[in-house]
Order: sequence, then C-alpha cells, then structure tokens
Amino acid sequence: MDNYLVVLLLSVVISIGAFYGNTVEQRIFQIKNDLLKHEKEIKEVKEVNVELESTKKELKQVKVELESTRKELAEVKVELESTRKELIQLQVELESSKKEVIQVQVQLESTRKEIIQLQVELESSKKEVIQVQIELESSKKEVIQLQIELE
Repeated sequence: MDNYLVVLLLSVVISIGAFYGNTVEQRIFQIKNDLLKHEKEIKEVKEVNVELESTKKELKQVKVELESTRKELAEVKVELESTRKELIQLQVELESSKKEVIQVQVQLESTRKEIIQLQVELESSKKEVIQVQIELESSKKEVIQLQIELE
C-alpha cells in the first residue's frame, strides 16, 4: 500500500509537473509572442524617436534661421528708418528748392518786365534818333541851301 501511495503521490506530482510544465510552456510561448509584438512596437518607437530627433534638429535649425531673420528684420527696420529720415530731409530740401524756384520766377518776371520797358525805351530812342537824323538831314539841306544862296 505504501507503494500505491508513493505511486499515487508520484502520479500527482508528475501530473502537477506536467500541468505546470504545460502552463510554463504556454506562458513562455505567450511571452515570446508578447515580446515579438513589443519588438515591433519598440522598433516603431525607435523610428519615432529617430524622427523626433530629426525634427528636433530641424527645429533647432529653424530657430537659428528665425533668429537670423529677426536680426535681418531689425537691420531692415534701421535702414528703413534711416531712409525715412533721408526722405523727410529731401522733402524739406524740395520745398526749399520750390521756394527758390518761385523767387527766381518772380525775379525773372520782374527782369522780363524791365527788358520790355527797356525795349520800349529803345524803340522810343530809335524814333528820336531817326527824328534827330531827319532833322539833321533837314538842317544839312538848309545849310546847303543857305550856302548855295550865299554863294
């Protein structure tokens, strides 16, 4: 009977061992499947991580370019302000030049009037000279006439 009990106990232990072994094998198989699934996920995470690193580098480059663009924009603003000041100065100079042109036009008009007056006076003087020449001719004729008469 003791042998039966030992055999029974051994049978129970073997059955438990077989059950446990089968369960362990199933568990190992399940873990392997899980590991394969997780391996794919890990690869995807690694790929995402690589993309993330690449994106971080690109973002840093974009930040550098943005800062460069900001600096250029600041320089353009300074140049624009300088150009605006120059433009204002040119407008002031243009207004001054306009005033000078108007003054020159007024002087030119005054000079034109003086020239016209002088032309009128010249014409009058020419007429007087012609009149004097006529009178002189007439006087010469009279003198010649008188000389002839006196002779």
